[in-house]
Amino acid sequence: MNNIIIPLDFSLTSFNAAHYAADMFRGREDVTLVLYHYYRHGEDISTAENYLNSLRAELIASHLPIKTELESGDKFIECLSAFAFSQRAFMIVMGINANQPRSRLFLAVNVCK
Repeated sequence: MNNIIIPLDFSLTSFNAAHYAADMFRGREDVTLVLYHYYRHGEDISTAENYLNSLRAELIASHLPIKTELESGDKFIECLSAFAFSQRAFMIVMGINANQPRSRLFLAVNVCK
């Protein structure tokens, strides 16, 4: 099974990245989308769970297995990297906002197994 991790900060760009990944892998039986939210200690996780479950319901039409993951810590990159390694992730698809409002990028990183 190929796990595709989609980090979400619940911005429009991160939601667009999730929809992009769902469209890219639509109908593939060997792919699982993992909606991943990293939060700092003390944040309201019930709101994050609601956002994740709502997005999961939107993406169900892509006919892909979709999992959600909440993780807390102090260093986002290290936590995401460790999670990707533990899940044997095939790819990370992430939306990026540049300083310019028109500069919206999607970053798809192929993770070595």
